[in-house]
Amino acid sequence: LKKHSIYGTLSGLITLEKEYVTAIEVVLGGALQNIVCENEEDAKSAIRFLKENKLGRATFLPVSSVKGRGLDNENEIKKEKGFVGIARDLVRYDKKYTGIIDNLLARVVVVDNIDNGIALSRKYGYRFKTVTLSGEVFNAGGSMSGGSVNKTSGFLSRASEIKTLGTEISALSVELEKLKKFAAESELSDILSKLTVLQECGEKMGKALNKRVEFEMSLITMCSGGN
Repeated sequence: LKKHSIYGTLSGLITLEKEYVTAIEVVLGGALQNIVCENEEDAKSAIRFLKENKLGRATFLPVSSVKGRGLDNENEIKKEKGFVGIARDLVRYDKKYTGIIDNLLARVVVVDNIDNGIALSRKYGYRFKTVTLSGEVFNAGGSMSGGSVNKTSGFLSRASEIKTLGTEISALSVELEKLKKFAAESELSDILSKLTVLQECGEKMGKALNKRVEFEMSLITMCSGGN
């Protein structure tokens, strides 16, 4: 296999604003851990590697074969009350993954709240999936799902939290340097305490994500070695 034919898990290949994390995470669910690769042969070799080493199962998304299509009445839907965006348009990704993103998100509409979600889904005959910013889902066909959402359970949530922590740590570091020059000792101690807590939180979440990264790297190493 050619080098870098396995690109990593879907969660590591997309980015998005914090306000959309819950909606996108709920919609993608387990697909966030699916592994994106170049083609079917790469997926075949990776599956053989998992089987031979008894490493469990994984779902692969070959760039060459996974495709999707958008909504037929997309322009009309965009004018509806509470419309936030087509899920596909709320994430950022390399254009090489367009087919995969379209397959998973091009027929998902994100709305602001549950009432507008019900109204929109009903108006269009439950022909596509709708999700609210807080995670309620109206599936094609009419079923609904919702309830409490664990904000720190998913890969996108953790990545978003780590990004936020990094920003806060940087800001506190700047304040720390200023305080070292002319602030009172008590203020300096408070900043140091906050900085320590944030760094510890970042390290804990980073370790959780690193476990998945190590799994991805084992597959990439295997594929880079040829076959």
